[in-house]
Amino acid sequence: MKKWFAFLVLIAFSLLFAESANVPKEKGIDWIEVFIGWTFLIGLFLMFPITVYTWLKEDIDDGSDHDPKPEPISENVADRNLKSIEILERIENMLTPFESEEGEQKITITNGKQARFVKKGLDFINLKLQPTDEEIIKRVQEFTDVYENRTERHFAGSKWVIIFAVGFLVFMFYNGSGVKILLNSIFWVQIVGIIFYYLASKAPIYGIEKRMKLFGGYGGNISRVFGALFLGQSTKYYVKKGHGPWERDYQTEGEMGLIWIAAIAFAALMIGALITVFAVFNFVINYSTSYLRPFDKLENWYEKNFTTPSVLIPEEAQV
Repeated sequence: MKKWFAFLVLIAFSLLFAESANVPKEKGIDWIEVFIGWTFLIGLFLMFPITVYTWLKEDIDDGSDHDPKPEPISENVADRNLKSIEILERIENMLTPFESEEGEQKITITNGKQARFVKKGLDFINLKLQPTDEEIIKRVQEFTDVYENRTERHFAGSKWVIIFAVGFLVFMFYNGSGVKILLNSIFWVQIVGIIFYYLASKAPIYGIEKRMKLFGGYGGNISRVFGALFLGQSTKYYVKKGHGPWERDYQTEGEMGLIWIAAIAFAALMIGALITVFAVFNFVINYSTSYLRPFDKLENWYEKNFTTPSVLIPEEAQV
């Protein structure tokens, strides 16, 4: 499923890149447009590919999808087992301890840096070390279970934003001579922006828990805002003619209702058009510390975290 989705994303992204050269350049500097423009560029051409790559590669790689299976870095089994133990001990020491409901002392993942370290460590063990000791293999599986449980992602964005973005697409289609709009780069920017927003809004379990502790929930604030706006339309108006009783002023209510509808429609179109900006914000919240880079090598990760640089001893301290 993820592979087919990635294929469709690649097609949309290629069309976006091919059509982006057709966007007209305007003279003068509008700093709001510059900010939005750079946000779109950074979001679509940097953050969006990283988001897709992370979403596709975030699961622990146990080597089963490789044909043939990668060769271990050394033929010395004892050395590979010792290195596996070293990585597992580092993982255990850096995770967050907590007490379960049964009173047991356990450890878990509570932030993106921990998740990324566990991912890299277990991948290195599975692909490069391939330990043979049963206790090590069992411990690797235990950490894998913790990782998969804590990094499972759920949509924590606003469905309103997606609905408004799709509505903006429909608005563009009917105001852009129908099928001709398919040749416009802005149309493809909007489609990629919707995909980007959806993926960037998928928060891991540990992130959702943190958000619930801070704010009491993880739903999008846009939903609350527009819920309040629609609720505001229910205001009733009364008018008193002479000394008679108060009566409902349906004319004023109708006029105010039309004003509310126009204001909400305008706000909805603006939000829908800026979905990539919202996606960038959600990327920062949900991926900024757990993202994966396509060109990172496991060997470089291990060398950075487990190779101790040599220390030069001054001549006067030598015996």
